[in-house]
Parts: sequence; structure tokens; C-alpha cells
Amino acid sequence: MTWAALDDKFHGHRKLALLGPLRLPCAGLHAIAISWCADHLTDGILPRAVAEFLAGNPKQTTSNLLSTLPGFCLGPAEDPIDLLISELIRVRLWEDNRDGTYTLHNYLKYNRSRRFALQVRKKRAKAGRLGGLATAKHFAKQVATVVLSSPSPSPSPSYSKEETTLRAPQPHAPRTRKTAVPEAAVRTVLDAYHAAFLTATGEKPNITGQDAATAKRLITRHGAEKVLALLAAMYASGDPFIAQSGRTLGVLSSQWNKLVTANGQSPVKRPGRVNDAWRDQPRGEVKL
Repeated sequence: MTWAALDDKFHGHRKLALLGPLRLPCAGLHAIAISWCADHLTDGILPRAVAEFLAGNPKQTTSNLLSTLPGFCLGPAEDPIDLLISELIRVRLWEDNRDGTYTLHNYLKYNRSRRFALQVRKKRAKAGRLGGLATAKHFAKQVATVVLSSPSPSPSPSYSKEETTLRAPQPHAPRTRKTAVPEAAVRTVLDAYHAAFLTATGEKPNITGQDAATAKRLITRHGAEKVLALLAAMYASGDPFIAQSGRTLGVLSSQWNKLVTANGQSPVKRPGRVNDAWRDQPRGEVKL
């Protein structure tokens, strides 16, 4: 951002006194023109189109002003902006360059030139970059001071060769892979389920991949012979819940212990369950 200079004695300058009744519109246009030239760094050069733009709509404002003044009368072909510019040129506030532009008189005497303003901007930009680098270096130096002043970690304890051998990670025992369930056993269980369902309901069951996975899991856990036996026991059972649930392989898996108990066998103890034998053991008395 640049600043435009306007003399604090401008209000009483002799050139404004020469403008007479057009003093206010001409002084306002001149002050706005100084601001525009400083903003665009034109060294006081003002194009005619810019002057018309800065003047706004002088045809109405200037005409109304002149209509109240004796001795002023604009003809229909006269342009008020020409009157303002001609008056500024007459009192030598502006100079006509004869190429469609005007020069503000003594503009460079009180305002910065384009070259000087650009040099100042360049120096300020460079100073800003150097200031940013200095701030970054100062911050990095503070961080390094904090890091270097912090206590170093305690050294690792030294061990003997025997202790090192004992502390070395021992290799894990190889995992034993589960025996794969033969596809023939799974097919046998699915065929038995198909035949039992068809006999009981008169309809073919909709066997899905989930049924095959359930059969494979039951065979892996209990064996194919026991699965076939419990499948037959499920269809022969009169339990209302099993009958209402549809007698599927999923029901067989969920009601396995119930069917085993109904056939006079002991249910399977799953790991993580509380053992009834442990629960029935007598507890010691607490003496106070």
C-alpha cells in the first residue's frame, strides 16, 4: 500500500481561489485523481477515461451547480467534464499532454515515483523473508537447546553370555494343523439331512453353504458317526422347540447337548465353562 500526499495548506491555495464557483467540484476531482495515481503508480499521469470515471456523473451535478451561479450557462453540446478539466488546466493544477492524458502538476514533488515505490516494496518483501528465516532459526535453536539439556536415557544393562542366551527369544513350537474333514463325510451328512427333511415334511430342503459349514464343524468336533446318530435322534425327538424350529442343521448344532442328554449320554464340556464337579466341591469355612 502506498500513500498519497496532499498539502495541509491545499484548502487555502491561491489556485483554488482562481476557480471561483467551481472550486468544490474541481478540488474534489483533483484530490481523487491524486489518490488514483498513487494507487496505480502512474507518476501523476491521468488518462481522460479515468478522469471521466472519477468525476462520476458531472452532467447532472455540475449542471445543477452552475444553474445556481450567475453568468454560467452550459449549452446543449457542452460537456461538464470538459469544463472541469479546462478549469484545472487553466489554473495549472493539471497539464494537458495532448495525447488523451493529463499530468498532475508537481505530483512527483510531493509523492513517490513508481520506481521508488517498487524498490520499497522489494526491500520490504526481502526483509520479510529474512525475518521469517531468522524466526525459524531462533525457534530451531530453542528446540535444540531443550533437547540437548534434557537428561539422556539410562544405559541398557549389560548381561553375561549365559544371561543373554537365557533372555534370547525361544522359537515357538510349530502349530499343529487341524485334520481336514473329508468332503465325502460332509456329503454323507448333507445327504442324510436331505433324506430326513424330505421324509418329515415332504419337501426338499434348501441346503446352503452355511449348512455345509455347520456340518463340517460338527464332524470336526464330534465325528461323522455321532453327527448322523444325533441327526436321526433330532428328527425322532418330540421336543416342541426342536419341532417348531424346523429341524435344520443349525438347530442340531444349537440343541446338541439337549439331544445328547436325551439319548442318555453326557454332554460335551466346552473350554471356559464352569465344571459342575468343581462347583459341587465343598468350600472351606471362613473362621473369624
